[in-house]
Amino acid sequence: MTIREKVIKAINEYVAKNGYDTWMSRKEITEYINSCYKEKINYNSLLPPDYCYNRYNSGLSDFANKDRLLEYNDGMFKLLGENYPYTGDVWHYPSDRNIKPYIFGRWENGIFRLYSNSEVEDIKKEESFKTEATSIAVNIDRELDLHGLKGEERIAASKVRVNQSIYRTGLLRRYKTCCLCGVSNTNLLIASHIKPWSEAEAEEKLDFDNGLLLCPNHDKLFDQGYISFNDNGKIMISEELDEMNRLFVNVNDNMKLSLNRGNIKYMKYHREHIFKG
Repeated sequence: MTIREKVIKAINEYVAKNGYDTWMSRKEITEYINSCYKEKINYNSLLPPDYCYNRYNSGLSDFANKDRLLEYNDGMFKLLGENYPYTGDVWHYPSDRNIKPYIFGRWENGIFRLYSNSEVEDIKKEESFKTEATSIAVNIDRELDLHGLKGEERIAASKVRVNQSIYRTGLLRRYKTCCLCGVSNTNLLIASHIKPWSEAEAEEKLDFDNGLLLCPNHDKLFDQGYISFNDNGKIMISEELDEMNRLFVNVNDNMKLSLNRGNIKYMKYHREHIFKG
């Protein structure tokens, strides 16, 4: 077997047995794969980034049809295996280190789409926004202070400002529809914070990982703690919401959304401080 064949077989067998929730370092992946075979793979011969859904270093050709097995985040790799219905951005890392990595495409439920040049430029504006996000959030809070807004008025005003910014545009690109029900009319979609604006630190307020795109129904339920999500994205519904109202507001126990590692950090706060468990 070639190294690639060994990697594919070992990771596919792992996720078939253990599911999709395991994160490993490059060293741990090498050790795991070597535990599956008598003939060992040299550490330097296995490059996990070559198998990632969300990063690609060696050019754009035929990316969607290459072997994808892993998700990369902050030095760690999530084991997903082949044919996973992956949803998320794909980053290109140019060989010229003077050029910053940039998003060049996106997976939606296992289908890859390469972005046009104009779309890539729009995404670069989002990246610029990230560098300015903390100061923008501070300025919004100063504005709210000047107007003396507090309580519900302040929450409503901050939500209006957030939904007028590139922050909402970025979430629209990331999610396209309501994260829960699929509503796609952009006039009905709301940039909803996971960790509320009033509780978030300045650098968290406009972090894209602290946002979900929700329809008005699900935005209200989430904001008020009637629903939350576990680390696997499975919905948690408060006992305060009875069966009849669950039906009327379109929530059920089968609902699930896709969370990345950044989302999970904020969702933990939501479960512990907002959710009416």
